[in-house]
Amino acid sequence: MVEVYVEGDLALFSKPEHPVDRVSYPAPPFSALRGLVEAILWKRGMRWEVMNAYVLNPLRYLQIMRNEMDHTQPTNAMQSKSLFLAQVAYVFSAVPVITEPCDDIDKVAKYEIMLRRYVGQGRCFRRPYLGMRECLAHVGLPPLGWKQRAANANKAALDLGTMPHFIPYEEGVPGRTVFARYAHDPATGRYAPAGVQ
Repeated sequence: MVEVYVEGDLALFSKPEHPVDRVSYPAPPFSALRGLVEAILWKRGMRWEVMNAYVLNPLRYLQIMRNEMDHTQPTNAMQSKSLFLAQVAYVFSAVPVITEPCDDIDKVAKYEIMLRRYVGQGRCFRRPYLGMRECLAHVGLPPLGWKQRAANANKAALDLGTMPHFIPYEEGVPGRTVFARYAHDPATGRYAPAGVQ
C-alpha cells in the first residue's frame, strides 16, 4: 500500500445533480483519487484501488463566476457560478491490482515501489488535477505529522453523502458509475465508503 499526499489551491468535484452551476463534493470521491494516481503511474494490465483517504485541511468553499462554452452552440459563452473547494490537502492510500494474467509474482511490489519513487520525484504520466483541469494538483510523499493534522482539521463530521465510487470498464459494455455512501470520522480525519450502491 502506498500513501500519497496531494494538495491544491482549488478543487471542484462536480455533483451530477447540479448541471448548471457546478457544486463540489466536500471531499474527492475515490473515483477521482483513482484517476489522480493513474495520472502519476499507469500501466497496461493493472489498475489502482484506493483503500482510504484523509482530509488534512478544514473544509472551505469559494464561489467563482466563470464563463463556460455552451456545448449546443460553440460560439456562445454563458456565465455560471461554481462552488470550489479552497486550499485543499489530502492523503490517500492506494494498492495496485493486477487485471491480466502475469507470471511475475513480484509485480504488485514493483508497482508500489515505482509509485513511491514517482511521487517522491514529482514525476507523472500526465498532469494530475483535482476534479477539473484548471485545478492543478501537487503530489508528494505525506509530510511529517499529517495524521495529527487530519485529526485537527474538521471538528464535526463532514456530510459526504453518496459519491461516485468507481466506473467499471468492460469492452462492449456501456460504462456505469457505481455510487457509494461515504462516512467521515472527525476524530481521525479519515473517510471511506460505508456501503456501495
